[in-house]
Amino acid sequence: MGLCSGALKSDIGPILKNLGLQELFKVIITAEDVTKSKPDPSGYRLAVRELAETVRAEFTANQCLAIEDTPTGINAARSAGLKVLAITNSYPAERLSAAHMIVDSLEEITSLHHLGLMKNI
Repeated sequence: MGLCSGALKSDIGPILKNLGLQELFKVIITAEDVTKSKPDPSGYRLAVRELAETVRAEFTANQCLAIEDTPTGINAARSAGLKVLAITNSYPAERLSAAHMIVDSLEEITSLHHLGLMKNI
């Protein structure tokens, strides 16, 4: 998994450490890694490229899923060619309508996967 955020590394690192999640992400792209922030797609493009290099696998952006909670993040991911799952953490569903699928909680992802609905994204 990769992480693409408009936040600073100094903000992201402690959060991931406190949650015990730092080992989950093979690639972390932050505001310091790109010259333009979301909705510019350069962060997502860099994340996909570095993730492919890190895991030594060939895949394209459209085989990746971005999880976003803002309209600008959705636009960045879609412009980079990723499919997008939006979560209504920060905005109501109607503001996230550019995503391929919208959920109210990450907990729904497991249910969607078991129902076979995630393959449609």
